[in-house]
Amino acid sequence: MMFLLLLAGHDTTSNLIGNSVVALLDHPDQLARLRAEPDLIDDGIEELLRFTAPVAVGAPRVALEDLEFSGTRIPKGSRVFGMLISANRDESVFADADALDLSRTPNKHLAFASGSHYCLGHHLARLEGRIAITQLLERFDHLEITVPRNSLRLRPIVPLRGLESLPMRLH
Repeated sequence: MMFLLLLAGHDTTSNLIGNSVVALLDHPDQLARLRAEPDLIDDGIEELLRFTAPVAVGAPRVALEDLEFSGTRIPKGSRVFGMLISANRDESVFADADALDLSRTPNKHLAFASGSHYCLGHHLARLEGRIAITQLLERFDHLEITVPRNSLRLRPIVPLRGLESLPMRLH
């Protein structure tokens, strides 16, 4: 349990923070809105979790029998991965799913999975994300990525989705 809270939670939360900063800079209207309406932070964190997908892929499952899903045959014994990143952009669940809307409600994203596999550290991740984003916006009037946007690289860890680095100028 300590491993999950301290180590697994660290990577995913740092991914949430870094990915969220990039998303807010890529959507200056939403950044300005959050600065103007700081009480929007709780809904905003939920939307940033949905939109930025700090965990892209759920834990693997094994098909216990032959089955068909959406026209695709899955043989017994096959490993199946749930793509959280795709589910969180499902147009049948989220209107205008590819848009960042910090006031989106309801927001039943799967950033923390669901059911018996729901993330143990979800409260801590939300709190850390809320504190980090709030403090960045309160302390710095200007956030700027100091490298070309297309030079940012994701870390090569398959289930997680986070940046290798995020060079920034804060003032």
